[in-house]
Amino acid sequence: MPGVLLSGARYREGMTQAQLSEKTGIPRRHISEIENGKRPIGKQNASRRERP
Repeated sequence: MPGVLLSGARYREGMTQAQLSEKTGIPRRHISEIENGKRPIGKQNASRRERP
């Protein structure tokens, strides 16, 4: 379910996985795996915001 929420939030913001990756520092591959239920989001990534 976290992956579905992540995907929905990203869609609402009009962002690609690559754009989210750039803003958060989370590798695009990991974002894809989270959205597809292949990787847990983890506490640290769940609270990560745009990096400076």
